[in-house]
Amino acid sequence: MHAHVRARPPGGEGVCVILFVQPFVLLSVTFLVQRNVVVALSQRVTL
Repeated sequence: MHAHVRARPPGGEGVCVILFVQPFVLLSVTFLVQRNVVVALSQRVTL
């Protein structure tokens, strides 16, 4: 039990996961925003 707790410090893994996932989240968010803008522009042009 004690060795298991010592191997995984509280909050350490969460910070690593957040730092590892952050760039992917930013890329997906920017991609969605660009797609929404393109869709809005295309709808405006067709109308």
